[in-house]
Amino acid sequence: MTLSKRTLAFSAGFSIVLAAAWGAGLGYLFGAIAENNARYRVVEQPVYIQQTTPAPVVGAQPQNITIINNYYNTPATPMSAANGLFGRN
Repeated sequence: MTLSKRTLAFSAGFSIVLAAAWGAGLGYLFGAIAENNARYRVVEQPVYIQQTTPAPVVGAQPQNITIINNYYNTPATPMSAANGLFGRN
């Protein structure tokens, strides 16, 4: 039995359409089942624990901050001009 090129093209095109229809139908069915199960799923409410804030420490002095800047007399780089715009000289 020989099939013409037209018959083979039609059957291949038809099988693609048929496969797409099956995929869409099964996707619709599985999606409906999943959505139905999600509606009846019990969701537990989260438990909130309120923590007390610690009392402030009286008499605490601010600490001294030391900034170490070791960038004296550094050679110029291609980005020196751009860094100078942002205060990074």
